[in-house]
Amino acid sequence: MSFLQKIKFLSLRLKPWTDFNKEPKKVFRDGCDIIGKELSLYGFKYLKSKRLLIGKSKNGDFSFLIFLNTGRFNQTGKKVYMNITCAVTSDEMGEFRNRYFKSNEQDNLVTSFHPGYISAKNNWIRWNLIKIHPLEIAHLLKENALTAFDKFEHPEKLATEFNGILPREFDFHCRAVDFLMMYSNKEKSKGFLDSSLKEKGWSEEFGEILSLLKQGKKPEKKHRGLIILLAERAISYRLIN
Repeated sequence: MSFLQKIKFLSLRLKPWTDFNKEPKKVFRDGCDIIGKELSLYGFKYLKSKRLLIGKSKNGDFSFLIFLNTGRFNQTGKKVYMNITCAVTSDEMGEFRNRYFKSNEQDNLVTSFHPGYISAKNNWIRWNLIKIHPLEIAHLLKENALTAFDKFEHPEKLATEFNGILPREFDFHCRAVDFLMMYSNKEKSKGFLDSSLKEKGWSEEFGEILSLLKQGKKPEKKHRGLIILLAERAISYRLIN
């Protein structure tokens, strides 16, 4: 954030943007409305009843979702918290997965992330609307979440950022492997899988799970779900020798 922007938002804080003596759910609603109006200038549709912002990529392949949430422990005039999560979905990704993993429900989630982890702070952020103007939150979303969404306008280019490390835009390694299989190639997917297993120290457990799956057996209770998902993909995508 530039110096001029900091001055601008400091001045906004000096004048209340709503009546903070209202019950917290109404303060939260007003904050959501301000953020929704601001991001509508960038092509997002605000679904007021769901506290949800929806955008669409220009290439038509992805939907961008911003969820505005709060907690149960707000207090009138003192704390009204806002938590935000973002997600990228794709019907094409859902169809791609379903070709390999038959399911009654199509999984079209490409990734999800918290905007704080995309920002320079690289940390989870929870905002108290009593102490911050909603336009500041909208600014952070424009600078970080919308920038992350923009990368999906060119998925093949985004795939080149997977240099053995999970990009901050992706939540789970298994979804990253799906993305690489769809927008890159098997070699890139295998390289990312191998590097990830080594980096996370998952190689031994991965090998145990892989052996069981090859024998038609189920993984044991001790095995972690995320590694099981990777092993299933290694077999389905033929990423193993």
